[in-house]
Amino acid sequence: MSNHSVSADFASSLRQDVGLSTDALRSMMEAERTTYRCRDYLRREDDYDGECEGMVTPDDRTKIVDWCYDIVDRCHFERETVAVAMSIADRFAGSQAASSHGPQDNQDVLRDRSQYQLVVMASLYTSIKLSERAAFGSHHFAEASRGAYTVENIEGMERRICEGLSWRLCPPTSLQAAHQILSLMLHRLEDDATALERGAWEFLLDEASFQTESAVREYHFATQRPSTVAMAAIINAVEQVGDSDYER
Repeated sequence: MSNHSVSADFASSLRQDVGLSTDALRSMMEAERTTYRCRDYLRREDDYDGECEGMVTPDDRTKIVDWCYDIVDRCHFERETVAVAMSIADRFAGSQAASSHGPQDNQDVLRDRSQYQLVVMASLYTSIKLSERAAFGSHHFAEASRGAYTVENIEGMERRICEGLSWRLCPPTSLQAAHQILSLMLHRLEDDATALERGAWEFLLDEASFQTESAVREYHFATQRPSTVAMAAIINAVEQVGDSDYER
């Protein structure tokens, strides 16, 4: 279960104007289809003409995502900050895959695990600055890397990422999409006089949060639209609502 369970007050926040929810979801889906689309950058081995030694794998990505979750948990940050960070990192890595025949620096991100880890670290550094009130500076990341990276390494990579993504650093996330979808569901159910108990809505929110967080760890879902992941998480959660005490 997520470290940040959803409160009853937050369940009440789903009751926003249906027009606002519709517009927000429409904007998210347009953004994920265009500006914030992620390429499938971890290609199969045969796409690299046998030059695969040392290349980044989905397992490598999962390990660094777990490290990111450990950092935000220790700092009591929102776990969605990791989702934003990985969107930044995945899209940047995807842009480097598209330039794989360009400068050596582009290739290093995908062919050198150390460089890939630096990309994710710099992305998390950026995401924290954008999303959190408390600071976790580049010197903190340098310390957390145990000497693997310097402040200059981290800040230099951050600049490279920001420029590479044309400063598009505020992606829609699966959790954001799930909130809008659940808000629309709430309006529809109330109109049909089939309102669920408050506890059920709390469960749906918490379960959707847990499943979207888990999806960030899996490379396959990085290449899917956040709204698709959100809808799958909600369907999974709805199937579990039959439990009277709403426990996993």
